[in-house]
Amino acid sequence: MHKNFNIPNSITFFRLLFVIPLVYFLVKEMRLYAIGLYVLFLLLDLVDGYLARKLNQSTSFGEIFDYIADVAFCAAVFLVQAIMGRIWSWILWLSVLHYVIMLVLILMKMRKQGRFENHKFKKFSALVHFGFIFLLIINIYNPITTPLFIILLLCMFWYDLYYYTHDAKGKK
Repeated sequence: MHKNFNIPNSITFFRLLFVIPLVYFLVKEMRLYAIGLYVLFLLLDLVDGYLARKLNQSTSFGEIFDYIADVAFCAAVFLVQAIMGRIWSWILWLSVLHYVIMLVLILMKMRKQGRFENHKFKKFSALVHFGFIFLLIINIYNPITTPLFIILLLCMFWYDLYYYTHDAKGKK
């Protein structure tokens, strides 16, 4: 069996398929279903990471695939909310720009080091980001959450930019 066809990556593929019903639930304003799907998505994200480590099935492909599943889910929320007029479109584009830049930086670091390893702060930044996604799903978007999210996103971006362009000793 090919090393990329494993249990954690199968779970990630299943998570990626969640984007389709998520879009439907958001467009139809079926928030409870969207929240349920969101919670299941996050739980399966924890499970696939745990299994990858526990079963020694962690691969570079799986790490990128997991990131792509996360981005697809989050981008779907931003996209639907922007199309439905619930958020400003520039917030969608700021987030998409962040996702693309992060993917490029991750790929560059993988190419340089041969492997991608998440830094501890990335868990916090993901928590903040998914927290804002939750607020968008339940349609809490207001003048307080927007600037807060933008500030946090920019801080995470600059930290990520530094982390992915420097080694552990702070050298480029």
